Amino acid sequence: MSETKPATDTRLTHDVKAARRASVPILAIETVDAAATMQAVAASVNGVPLVTWDAVRGLRAMTGNRKGEQAIAATGINQALTANPVEALLAAERFPEGTVLFVLNAHRMLTEIQPAQAVWNLRDTYKLDQRTVILLAPYWSLPAELRHDVVVLRDP
Repeated sequence: MSETKPATDTRLTHDVKAARRASVPILAIETVDAAATMQAVAASVNGVPLVTWDAVRGLRAMTGNRKGEQAIAATGINQALTANPVEALLAAERFPEGTVLFVLNAHRMLTEIQPAQAVWNLRDTYKLDQRTVILLAPYWSLPAELRHDVVVLRDP
């Protein structure tokens, strides 16, 4: 029985790579399988720091991504504090060039003004050096403050 691997040449990964080439700093991906979406995108952006955030574990490097581990360590933040989305996004301001930060269940966090503002605050600094925050959710209804600053993609 062969293992199914995520396709790296899908419409979604093509669009993510095109957005990164254009220095789009904030992407929102509508997906029913965030883990598979992260794996597919990660496979298509080789050689960059890959970091995830979730409300329980906080910031973590994607499995096996040494550059992601180094990116988190370089922020100097106590990792236990990063379950707080604002603290995590403030630390993310210090991630190195090219970093991809996946934020799981972002639709839940963006209902509050502080996390929404913290995401918006990444816009200009991330645009400078091809860092990307990818907001993942099963559906999107972006807050008004972010609607014009976020590119929304769908992963069927």
